[in-house]
Amino acid sequence: MARLLTLACAVLLALSAAGWTRSYFARDLVSWSNSAGRYVELTTVPGLLRLTLVQGWPKNQPLHWYHNPPPAWLPIFGQQAMDHGGITTAEGQRAVWLPTGSAGGMRLLTRYRVLQIPFAAVAALAFLPLLVQLALAARRRRQRSARLLRGLCPACGYDLRATPAHCPECGATPSA
Repeated sequence: MARLLTLACAVLLALSAAGWTRSYFARDLVSWSNSAGRYVELTTVPGLLRLTLVQGWPKNQPLHWYHNPPPAWLPIFGQQAMDHGGITTAEGQRAVWLPTGSAGGMRLLTRYRVLQIPFAAVAALAFLPLLVQLALAARRRRQRSARLLRGLCPACGYDLRATPAHCPECGATPSA
């Protein structure tokens, strides 16, 4: 389980570093919507990741990744001006025009909520479990060394003065 967590954190750390770098050179938009009227958008602006939830979306849209630039007809909620500080949110209403066919379209009023997260915060969050694992491993090494110096079993801490070759409690064989 610990190895899986380490792998997941390492992958998230690498993806956040790549996304952070890419956000300065390209604008990406990943979007999808469901039939219940919810539209979800993930956009990048330099150094930031923005998650937008929109209510009142009329069509069911599969997951799609738009590169530079996204289609002109697609309203991009996450590209609006926001404070470039840390983690921030914004919400409001926006009228959008969506094409419906070859010549027509529809105007709708949607409600949206944007969550802005710096890529640095994503990277720090991904690095935190790795840091905890390193600290726990160092603690175990110190504890094992201290037990060996005091003549105790390195695995369970049982007093080995009477039986220094092996631990009668847990069966471990201490090594010097």
